[in-house]
Amino acid sequence: MDWASHPLSAKLQPMKAARLLLLVALAAAIVWVAWLCTTAWRRASSLPADAQLVGYLLPEPAELEPFIRRLAARVESREVYLNCGDALRVVPLRGLGFALDVDTTLERAARAPRANTAVQRLLRVLVGPPERLRAVEPACAFDQAVARETLERLAPLVKREAVSAALDFAHHRRIDDAPGRELDIDASLDAIEQTALIDDDLVPLQFRSIPSQVTSRELPAVDVTRVLSTFETSFAHRAGARAVNIRRGVELLDGFILAPHTVFSFNHVVGPREESRGFIDAPVIVNDELDKGVGGGICQVASTLHAAAVYAGLPVLERRSHSRPSGYAPLGLDATVIDGKVDLRLSNPYDEPLLIHAFLPTRTSVKVEILGRESQSKIEHNAQVIKRHPFLRRVVEKPEIPAGEIKRSQKGTYGYEIVSFVRSTDAAGAVTTRQYKSNYYPVPEVFWVSPGTPLASLPPLPEGAEGLEDPD
Repeated sequence: MDWASHPLSAKLQPMKAARLLLLVALAAAIVWVAWLCTTAWRRASSLPADAQLVGYLLPEPAELEPFIRRLAARVESREVYLNCGDALRVVPLRGLGFALDVDTTLERAARAPRANTAVQRLLRVLVGPPERLRAVEPACAFDQAVARETLERLAPLVKREAVSAALDFAHHRRIDDAPGRELDIDASLDAIEQTALIDDDLVPLQFRSIPSQVTSRELPAVDVTRVLSTFETSFAHRAGARAVNIRRGVELLDGFILAPHTVFSFNHVVGPREESRGFIDAPVIVNDELDKGVGGGICQVASTLHAAAVYAGLPVLERRSHSRPSGYAPLGLDATVIDGKVDLRLSNPYDEPLLIHAFLPTRTSVKVEILGRESQSKIEHNAQVIKRHPFLRRVVEKPEIPAGEIKRSQKGTYGYEIVSFVRSTDAAGAVTTRQYKSNYYPVPEVFWVSPGTPLASLPPLPEGAEGLEDPD
């Protein structure tokens, strides 16, 4: 019987074909798995270690040394922040004396564990490195001399001087003390050396405190924020040597504190007007005429203070007006002072201490402020002339005057008797008034002539002159 023509043979043909295909597929799978395993083994044989250095995965052994050398350059140039307390300053790590010890770090990295067994390598290929890699501790070299040099350059930049407590008269404010600081280089070096700068970007610096020379407790209890009164006069048309004496008098007067219920003496506070104390010759009035004397001009400082005292409501215990009206102060508000003879004395009637702030707001003006409390009253000053006196003509022969020449050296002016009214109105509207007198003597008209000049050759008497002065 022909088997090929048998009906069963027709049924078995598809089964043979399927079996053949299965065998082919199985063989292909075996080849693919073999290729996969071979590739995985080859990859696993060059896998990096299961460790990292400064955040970087360690490479295979052949690349380890160049990797660490490149890493050393990056680490040393990395910028870190110096914590100065109120600010941060940036410096490269090498500026603090830190460097990566390549040889020691290489030795540590070479000992890092790797995937050695076939199973470990296969797992590394299939699932990757472990989630928590071992960290290789880098070896660092610290050069303290380099760090010290950097800190010494930084020290003056971060130093803060101590602030002494003070009374700022010019701006009417009180300045409280504040300690300063300076960089403690030795302590900072210790802190730097103990800081893990390879991993940390913030470097703590250490400072020493600098105490204030004057503390707030040592300041007088004067409230310079409150202005009781102020007055200003000008010497723009009479400066010269007078300006030197005015400036010196202001320096000696400025900052004087008048305690409650005590008396102020101008001559005592300013002191003798002597060349050894910074005063120079300047115009003064001697025998009704202008002459030179040490300290000329100091009366303008006294007059400015007296006027400020009047508007401050201070009792004036001693004061004398000038012998003639001054051009820088209103009638009744001027005051003259003479060493050992004529003084200006004031008293502080208040329970608070007062401070006298004298200064030159411009090159040709002087100003006095009385600080320590605010005015509780409105104070007004008015002067009234109660009597006017004519002046005389004075003729002085001077050998140095050429024959026939006549020179008027001084213009004559009236003399005045003045009454000042000081009116004080408090917040409730109550009014108090006080008054005081000022006497300004007539100023003679003065002519300088050569000896033997006849009086008839002089000009006629001006208005206000009542005749010639008796030469005796």
